[in-house]
Amino acid sequence: MRKITRIEDMKLIQLDIMDKIHIFCEENNISYCLSHGSLLGAVRHKGYIPWDDDIDIFMKRDDYEKFCKEFPLYQNIYNLKLANTDTEVYYGRAMSKVFDDRTILMEPNYIGDDNLGVNIDIWPLDGAPSDSTQRKKHLKRIEFIKKIFYGRIVRASDCKGLHQKIIHFLLLPLSSKKLVHKIIYLQKQYPFNSSDLVSCYVDPYKKFFRREWFSDRVLVPFEDRKYYIPVNAHEILSELYGDYMQLPPFEKQQPHHLVNVYWKD
Repeated sequence: MRKITRIEDMKLIQLDIMDKIHIFCEENNISYCLSHGSLLGAVRHKGYIPWDDDIDIFMKRDDYEKFCKEFPLYQNIYNLKLANTDTEVYYGRAMSKVFDDRTILMEPNYIGDDNLGVNIDIWPLDGAPSDSTQRKKHLKRIEFIKKIFYGRIVRASDCKGLHQKIIHFLLLPLSSKKLVHKIIYLQKQYPFNSSDLVSCYVDPYKKFFRREWFSDRVLVPFEDRKYYIPVNAHEILSELYGDYMQLPPFEKQQPHHLVNVYWKD
């Protein structure tokens, strides 16, 4: 194997993956948009945040499920693989990744996952209750199952203190796959298309957005390519990051994936 040591080389692989996802979605009438730091990068830097080393995209639930059903039929011609709880390559989260099958990216934080390659995160968007009390209850149920799930899959060596180790070993008899499916079931309780508010429950931000903020998209420059972002990117980024045009402190301007990344050949 050949180690990938430059963030620029990793970004080129990700851009190649994103190009193929973009083409596939265009040809199959699947809607996506850049999300999280990639959305911020597109708006603030017209590409990657300079110290970032990943690409994230949102898909509305219907588009997400269509993508997960249809992409595996074509993925081999792209040298790509889809990974989630229901694919041949197992990635046990309530989201998906598309990775370059010619690479290996080792993230040793959790047990049960197969080794993936350099990848792109695909985050599903689901509906949320309009009533604030119901919304808090719904989020609390999801977060409770997520806490059990992550307590189950964390490596014992990464547990902090005896209390966390005891909890981890008590949870080991539980099926992590069933826990993920329970999270997905709860995420889908409120359909995207009939909800005023929507959320990406699986991400760590716990934010809610107006559904109409995702009603239209526009192609914008991203590095030397063009990808879709929501027309209402300002509202989404403000909800996620507040004053998103303000750069973070220098000590936080660090990549977080370029650790154990290799070409297989």
